[in-house]
Amino acid sequence: MIIKDKFNTSFRPLVSILIPTYNITKYFNDTLKSINNQTYKNIEVIISDDNSKEFFYNKLIKTTEKFPNLNIKIYHQQENKGVAFARDFLVEKANGEYIFFLDDDDRIYSRNTIWNIVSDLKPDTEIYAGNFVFAFDTIPYHSNRSNYVNYSIYNSSKKLNDSVNYYLEKITFTWGNLFKKDFLIKHNIRFNDSGLRIFEDIATLGKIFFLSSKFQHTNKPTVRYLRRRNSLSNLSIEKFNQKMEFLEHAYKINIQQISEILQKENNPNSKEIITKLHDAKFIEFLNLLTQHYLKSSKVKRNRGIVDKYISDNILRIKNEVFQYAKLKFFSKNMYYLPIFNKIKKILNEK
Repeated sequence: MIIKDKFNTSFRPLVSILIPTYNITKYFNDTLKSINNQTYKNIEVIISDDNSKEFFYNKLIKTTEKFPNLNIKIYHQQENKGVAFARDFLVEKANGEYIFFLDDDDRIYSRNTIWNIVSDLKPDTEIYAGNFVFAFDTIPYHSNRSNYVNYSIYNSSKKLNDSVNYYLEKITFTWGNLFKKDFLIKHNIRFNDSGLRIFEDIATLGKIFFLSSKFQHTNKPTVRYLRRRNSLSNLSIEKFNQKMEFLEHAYKINIQQISEILQKENNPNSKEIITKLHDAKFIEFLNLLTQHYLKSSKVKRNRGIVDKYISDNILRIKNEVFQYAKLKFFSKNMYYLPIFNKIKKILNEK
């Protein structure tokens, strides 16, 4: 469908913005506002409500009614099935040629974000990857611009295609990227196949990027990913350990799926790729292990929990999940250096 607007481009695909939600927060209005403000107008919004409590579901309906100009569809699930199921369900319901995942408390980075992507998009592109910023609800909106994420482990290799190079260089998540729906359907991409209720994107994204041959990306941020104070300050040892177990399992699935793809392709560079994969995903794991907790209101307490987890588990995780990692990245200037120095010391002593 072609919609006339102030931009002059012949390629204007329908973009389906897919939002899984459960018991929406006060930030959902800002999420929809960031969509409503987009200068690119050929957009639909599809929401899967994961059997929220009645109060929150009614709040969801009332919030969407504030944006009558948005093409919004809401599906209310009769039982809580988790975000992995919701992502698969939303992909099936999407009418757009391209899909863009967004969490219900995050925001599209700027009013021109979707337009900038589409204006650069080639019609056969399967993945258009974007960057992101971390936003904290205890920090003023504009100050969050400083939390721009742009780390790289490796320089690109001519032996690998663009999507694989990108995946090995960057931290990647489901949200903030544009995916061609037909590409996901063709390769039977199912987030729920991981069996995980969280970190399903980490388990699945490696497969997606390794299967893609038509890839583009931008270094500009496309999403503001919100970290809420309550989700940080309520950290407990039990919850943290359980969450890390899920994260561990997600990376095991990730690496296994990629290994199977390389074996099926009989890729001559498999050994080199696997080594880089273990390095890249180990450092990604370490970033996820630390970065969400160090800016909370109870930093010292949270650091104690993280420190204990590292002391008790990091060597086992390195040997069981990322056994081929060469650990050369420790010589680089990484985020949260004291934490990484602690990890380096533990690994070097064993």
